[in-house]
Amino acid sequence: MKKKLLSLLLAGALLSGMMTSAGADEISDLESENEYTEQQLLDLNASINDIENQKADLLGDIDEKEKELVLTLAAISTLTDQIVVKNQDLAQTTKDLNTAREDESAQYEAMKKRIQYLYETGGDAGWALVLLEDVSITEFLNRAEYTQQMYDYDRRCLAEYAETVEKVTSLKEKEEQEKADLELMLVNQEEQQGHLEGQLTQLRAESDNYEQQLADAAATADAYVNLINEQNAMIQELLAEQERQRAAQEEADRIAAEQAAAAAEAARAAAEAAEAAQTAADDAARAQAEAEAEEARQSAEAEAAEAQAAAEEAERARQDEEALAAAMQQQDAEEPVNTEEPQEAFAEEPQGITAEEPQESPAEETVAEEEQQAYVSSGNPVVDRAYAWVGRAEYVWGACSPGAFDCSGFVSYCVTGQYARIGTTYTFMGFPQVSDPQPGDICTSETHCGIYIGGGMMIHASDYGIGVIISEVRPGMIYVRY
Repeated sequence: MKKKLLSLLLAGALLSGMMTSAGADEISDLESENEYTEQQLLDLNASINDIENQKADLLGDIDEKEKELVLTLAAISTLTDQIVVKNQDLAQTTKDLNTAREDESAQYEAMKKRIQYLYETGGDAGWALVLLEDVSITEFLNRAEYTQQMYDYDRRCLAEYAETVEKVTSLKEKEEQEKADLELMLVNQEEQQGHLEGQLTQLRAESDNYEQQLADAAATADAYVNLINEQNAMIQELLAEQERQRAAQEEADRIAAEQAAAAAEAARAAAEAAEAAQTAADDAARAQAEAEAEEARQSAEAEAAEAQAAAEEAERARQDEEALAAAMQQQDAEEPVNTEEPQEAFAEEPQGITAEEPQESPAEETVAEEEQQAYVSSGNPVVDRAYAWVGRAEYVWGACSPGAFDCSGFVSYCVTGQYARIGTTYTFMGFPQVSDPQPGDICTSETHCGIYIGGGMMIHASDYGIGVIISEVRPGMIYVRY
């Protein structure tokens, strides 16, 4: 039982050392072990009750044996006293027998003398002498009577002696037999005493053994109780840890929900801002159209009064058109420009820039237009794809599709030619970094990215309401190569 308990305690210690999280399986295992330990404690208490009952029965047997031993000791004491008295009686009887024997000797000596006297004075010759003597009849009768009395006395003395001797001898034999019986009884009682004392010794040893068993069982029960307390403490700790993890998870879920709501609100605000920017652009375009119409009306009214000025202006316009035509013919002779519009998803990307003005913000319009008019295809497909969308695509977060990009979506399209995202700004930060950037490399930071076109300039999807533009490389960007 001690070994089993030691194993349980060791297992509990190892288990508590291995616990690093409050999982449901660990709690279930601990509860199972706790139930097993409690059952062991119940069984041990039942065993203690059995031992106590056996001990009570044994103590009852010890009481009975002690009572028997007391009675045996009392009987031994009584027999010892009786033997002492019997020895005294035997001593007195022996003394009486010796006295009788002394009397017998004295009587025998007296009887011998009387017999001698009778034979010496009695007999036929004696009686004849008495008869022949000159004595009176009275004296003769007196002598005869005396002689008869002596005979009678001797016979009585002999009978009394024989009776005394027989009585004393019988009494001595009886007392000797009684003494022998008492001594035998004493031996039996002493044997009974030894037997009872041996039984009491054995019973007391068994009682001591029961005491030891009860002490061991009590110690084992205390160990079980300590183990149960430790297991309950571990279960409570695991439950508390589980509750802490649940609260932490709920808090994380709440924060995630708040962040999601904030992101949704930011997306909604961005959409509203984009819509407001589009509305503002529409209003600006309408105002510009109205202003142009007003200017055309005013110009038409002034044509009559300014005919000469108009003719001169027409001449200057004609000269400008001739110069522009000559410049365009010279440019076409060097390398034709592809003015094909961008197509739907997965169609070929534009290879050049058309004469159509891009729809971009006023702040970037001049730079983008100048870059479009000055750009001639370099033969670098990445740069060509980037130029093809300047002013022709809007910024939409997360987009990588015709006419709509975010910064990483635009870079992904330019380097692959496919409307499929290959990474994020964080991904591009991990590409091989270069110290001598070339057109077509990626310029990136943790928050933004674009296509490097040389001269410290880049093409990128800038922000809501701005779209794809050309601008200087932002400070802090690095150059990587795909």
